[in-house]
Amino acid sequence: MKKGFIVLILMIIIVSSTSCQVRQNQKPTTYEKSDKASEGLYRIVENINDIIIDVEKAGKLSATFNESTSLIEADILKEKEKKKEEIKKAWEEINSKIKDSHESWNKYEKEIMERGATSEYILKFKNSLNGLTVAVENRENKDIINYGSKALFDFSPFLELYKDEFRGETSRIKYYVYQSYLAGENNELEKAKDLLDMTEEYTAGLRQKIEDDQKKMKIFEKLVLSLQDMKEAINVGNNNLLKIKRDIILQNIKDIEE
Repeated sequence: MKKGFIVLILMIIIVSSTSCQVRQNQKPTTYEKSDKASEGLYRIVENINDIIIDVEKAGKLSATFNESTSLIEADILKEKEKKKEEIKKAWEEINSKIKDSHESWNKYEKEIMERGATSEYILKFKNSLNGLTVAVENRENKDIINYGSKALFDFSPFLELYKDEFRGETSRIKYYVYQSYLAGENNELEKAKDLLDMTEEYTAGLRQKIEDDQKKMKIFEKLVLSLQDMKEAINVGNNNLLKIKRDIILQNIKDIEE
């Protein structure tokens, strides 16, 4: 009886020891949170993107405002009033996004300072945003593209404070694409090509951050080809062709960002 009791105790000890060992070998289930900029912070970039796109749309409306038509005089007046209202609404929307960008910056400036943003980078972005605001007020389309793209570039260091964030790279690529477009429009063809060459550093960085995402990588391959297409189009010296190639690049970047 006593011997049976001792055997029973030994069996319990062995089972208990084995159970503890299994629990120790089991890895706890962990979920690593992605370190990306909040959508509220990134809203500043989205506003600037939209402003550049919207100002070109407003420019098209303004360009067609005084075009002659085959309509009778009364209909021409109605058409002009309609376009005038569309132009007014377009600029009101642009002004609203400028205001929202300043308000969002005020809301998130402290966050990026705590993340480690330097006063030098902060001042650069503020100057670019202020320059964009003045350009919008003056309705100078080329200045808006210039300062808008600079604002994207100067905001990118803040996005890079988040280790899983790749939109700092895409913002810098956009800057060089817009600046290349402006140089091409001014017939500064070599400068335009040199600016596009500057995107190589940031496309390489972008590749590293998205290489595990097959869907994004397929679009990335299209992006690389579209950058080469724009560079080749510069030699043609046609602004409309250059804009088409530019917009293809921007659409590819937008698809990657989504």
